[in-house]
Amino acid sequence: MRNALRTRNEKNTLQEKSATSEEVARVKKLFDDKGWPLESGEFDDFCTMVANLETEVQKNLILELSQRFYWITANEYYGLFENAFEQMIASRTANIIRKLTIVIIPLMTNDNSDEIKSGYFLFYLIKSSLSKLQKKYKGKCSITCIESFEKTLALLDAGRLCDDPDIFVCPVDDYLGSGTTVLECLSNLKSWGLPDSKILFLILVAQKQGLENCSSANVFSSVQLKKKLSDYPDAKEKIEIMDEIEKSIHVSEKYHLGYQGTEALVKLVHTPNNTFPVYWFSYKGKRTVPFPR
Repeated sequence: MRNALRTRNEKNTLQEKSATSEEVARVKKLFDDKGWPLESGEFDDFCTMVANLETEVQKNLILELSQRFYWITANEYYGLFENAFEQMIASRTANIIRKLTIVIIPLMTNDNSDEIKSGYFLFYLIKSSLSKLQKKYKGKCSITCIESFEKTLALLDAGRLCDDPDIFVCPVDDYLGSGTTVLECLSNLKSWGLPDSKILFLILVAQKQGLENCSSANVFSSVQLKKKLSDYPDAKEKIEIMDEIEKSIHVSEKYHLGYQGTEALVKLVHTPNNTFPVYWFSYKGKRTVPFPR
């Protein structure tokens, strides 16, 4: 039994090259330039990822692209939220009749979903700082946090919620990629009778492509990101190199250039699948990646 177990473990061991001193130095320069922590598993895993790309051209592309990478830590969430929240409040204060009421909920496609979404993390972070937020905006608006829209309807009068021009429901999330989740959430809330004009989405980081896809929704975000290959010089040539990388690591068509071709370079608390798969796709655990999902 012991020998059989050792054999299985040996088969599962990653057969990967170690980074050369030159590759480590190049990755170190990247981390220094970006202000990323060197004393971290991400640094070691990044070195391994680069070392196991097949050609120097591929390594050069990934190191160049990584200069455009946006890595957001949990410590940065609240500051980004406040920035987007300020935009949202400013957009509505001109038409106030009495005083704004903002009901913050986690962004989810429906109230019966069992899937844990990143919107919950941001929601509970906001809720933990609610007294500070209320104090800051007490002259402008009343703010409350409620775990779902169904609970919102149970706590607030549905007619007033839908008809009062000063009350808004604010679904929150940390990231908008393709925009699909926002549109599904919008459709769900409207199915309860809530007008789309009463729904204000607050997102920390949004892809411009996704914002265009859900232009029918009211979305406020702190950071807007464009495509990281198509919107830059020499896109065709570099997309061909990325194609080679993705074929070599067995990325499915679904995630080609990131989910729905988003071409994102972003990591939050959770790495979105809109980011180029080379950074997170491990292919059955056979690749070391710096930002696994």
